[in-house]
Amino acid sequence: GSAEEVDENDRSAARLSSHYRGVKFVPLADLVHQVDRSLHVNDQIHPSPKASAAKGDRIAPIIAQTEARR
Repeated sequence: GSAEEVDENDRSAARLSSHYRGVKFVPLADLVHQVDRSLHVNDQIHPSPKASAAKGDRIAPIIAQTEARR
């Protein structure tokens, strides 16, 4: 999708997550907007393993914090 669509998806997900206790929103649109072509597979649409790892690096600490509070 276009940059505008990606940004709107992030905004929508942020709004949706705010309605649920314990649901955390993790913005990822900036990874899509990067010019680094290695963040996408050959079709330049779907995320590459590098992008998936970057997303995981961003999400993992939030999961760890949440689990530590239980």
